[in-house]
Amino acid sequence: SPSKTDMRTAPFRYLCLTLFCCLLSTGANLCAQDWARKMFQETTFDFGDVLKGEMPEHRFEIENIYVEDLQIDQVFTSCPCIIVSMADNKRVLKTREKAYVVCKFNSPAFDGKRKATVTVRFRRPFVGEVQINLTGNIVRGINFSPNSIDFGQVSEKNLTAKTIRIASSGSTNFKVVDVKSTFHHIGVQLKEIARTQSLVNYEMTVRLKPTIPGGFSQGELYIIVQENGVTRQMPIKFTAKVFSNLQMTESVTISPVKPGEQCRKKVILKSDIPFKVTDVTCRNSAYRIKADSQSKKIHYVELVYTATNSIGEFEDELSFFIDNLPEPAGKLKVYGEVAGDKEVPAQVDTSKEQSLGKN
Repeated sequence: SPSKTDMRTAPFRYLCLTLFCCLLSTGANLCAQDWARKMFQETTFDFGDVLKGEMPEHRFEIENIYVEDLQIDQVFTSCPCIIVSMADNKRVLKTREKAYVVCKFNSPAFDGKRKATVTVRFRRPFVGEVQINLTGNIVRGINFSPNSIDFGQVSEKNLTAKTIRIASSGSTNFKVVDVKSTFHHIGVQLKEIARTQSLVNYEMTVRLKPTIPGGFSQGELYIIVQENGVTRQMPIKFTAKVFSNLQMTESVTISPVKPGEQCRKKVILKSDIPFKVTDVTCRNSAYRIKADSQSKKIHYVELVYTATNSIGEFEDELSFFIDNLPEPAGKLKVYGEVAGDKEVPAQVDTSKEQSLGKN
């Protein structure tokens, strides 16, 4: 029969056993959360300032990094300011398959700062869950996206267009009535693309005109808007770097050379603004280029030609690219002759234009 000491200590032992089981359960639960959290690249996101009426979304990637199949049981949010769903309703993932939790910020129904917790629960291979924290601030007013125009580096042959979105919330009678600028080399097209009870959207396409001078240009466009009977103008800045006055050597002549011999020529490139020679291409790989990698107004490029085994006169064309512009800034004609007693097959590939590389 149990002793009086055993009877006195029994409740204490039971309490210790209960606490131990609780700790084991808590530890197992934490481990469960850890295995699930490892499948997420991120578990937080801040939408920042969101114009009332917009519904931006952010996707959280889930990748099954385990051998067992993964089953997503539930996805829900703590606040209706976030609308949550699974992309393509995908809930079962094989090894290395991915799914996406789509979180939309429901700004039309709310105002001010909002935060929400989205919970993703799993059924297999283990029971567990991961919590995603989202924040955002819903504001009223007029928004430009982007809030400035940077045309970057362009040439006369590649005057790219930029698109700006103008959005307004809080008033259904908002209207963009005009766009003005003191810079006469910019063309603007304006189109209303959406009008609801809480949001008005315009799309403005801005393009540089062929008359734009070379060099660095900057200025402001003034968006003339009307709202509740009040007219005002809102500036948006623009910048552009235009290569319009590039000058370069038009042609070079290579004196008769024997197969295998080298000939070196200088090619000069000038511009009214600093630039870099980023690439030179040609169908004939017999050429090599030595060019400075620095940005400057004048470049002295050394052209190195190694004569092929193809005897006779030849004519090639080299295309020069600057500042990574998509179109050639200029082209160089090369005339020459490979001297010899007889002609043998050429050993260079002239089937397509290729980069000559720079030393």
